[in-house]
Amino acid sequence: MESEEVYPGIVLDFNKENQVVGIEVLQLSSRINLTTKNIKVEISQSSSQS
Repeated sequence: MESEEVYPGIVLDFNKENQVVGIEVLQLSSRINLTTKNIKVEISQSSSQS
């Protein structure tokens, strides 16, 4: 499994088919109010040319 930090503190885990199979949010407790029951996450795919 490969991982990539796509934004500071946000790490995506990819399987062999390059599909996202996990999302890690580092230091989550310092990013949100932990009394919150719902967290809205927006994920978009950007196109980049190599």
